Amino acid sequence: MLTFNPICINVDGVPKEMRADETLVRLAKISLVEEKVAAMEQGKITKLFPNYLLHEFTGLSGGRIWKGEHDLLLLKALIKHGYARWQYISDDRDNGLFETARRELNLPSANELISSQSNNEANGNLENTQEVQVNPTSLSQYRDIQRKIVEFIRKRYHILEKCLDIEYAVIKTNTPVPDDLTEQNVPMGHSPAAPDISEVLRELPPLVPISAKEVASDGSTDQAHLSHLYNKMCGVLEDSGPRALNSFCGDKAASASLANSLHQFEKVCEDVDRVLRVQENGAATPKEQVVDASVEEAKPPQDAGVVAANGVGPSTVKPEDKMEIDG
Repeated sequence: MLTFNPICINVDGVPKEMRADETLVRLAKISLVEEKVAAMEQGKITKLFPNYLLHEFTGLSGGRIWKGEHDLLLLKALIKHGYARWQYISDDRDNGLFETARRELNLPSANELISSQSNNEANGNLENTQEVQVNPTSLSQYRDIQRKIVEFIRKRYHILEKCLDIEYAVIKTNTPVPDDLTEQNVPMGHSPAAPDISEVLRELPPLVPISAKEVASDGSTDQAHLSHLYNKMCGVLEDSGPRALNSFCGDKAASASLANSLHQFEKVCEDVDRVLRVQENGAATPKEQVVDASVEEAKPPQDAGVVAANGVGPSTVKPEDKMEIDG
């Protein structure tokens, strides 16, 4: 059991080395883990995560040795040892995660390291078996293996945590997702009805086009052309809304049509960028001319002698004055 010095505890009961918001987030994460483990143990779900998450995270289905049942063991170990206590989870040999991760990473075991040193001894590289057991090289290699396994367990959990967050957000916001045929017990060859996307479309912000009366006339056709391109962008986005939602729900035909619409949108964006660049380059010269004219007007009148000294205009300096200056 962890104990804290009362001096090191804030008024809200959280240790000073921990922030209150971080503690609440961790409690929420652990709550999601407990709900997932309880659902698996009670038989409410047959898989740890639905199919759309397995499709989104390709490595979630498991590796060469590490499988879904080991993910469940990892979640149980986190409940047992605490959040982010990866070393404790790795050192707990009862859950079998250390050995599974070692085999997944194809790392040698402690016995294999000792056996390797014994072979070196048989070849005359070491003096006796006692040196094999306490050899600093073997100890360093084993610690490196432990570090790699702890890092693997930490990264694996964060993948699971991200999936838990996404699944929770999907459930709370009623976001349409690809249908999971296995968990919904739908007979093979019969797809469920497509979700009604009209409600989702109504929640999207409206796109208001620019009318011709709202365009400020400056004597050029660029402003009108820009408004036309903007209205064209709005039209493409409005037409792409249903296809985008159907594509998100797994409709391959809608995905292909959406790709064409996005290509059109990119072309319109390129046209807008081209018009803006022309405007920027064309407006630079008149602006500079206006600035130069204003500077010339703001200059004070120069003395005639100064002008003559600069070689501009006829000289009004008398010869005798010039001699005195030269002398």
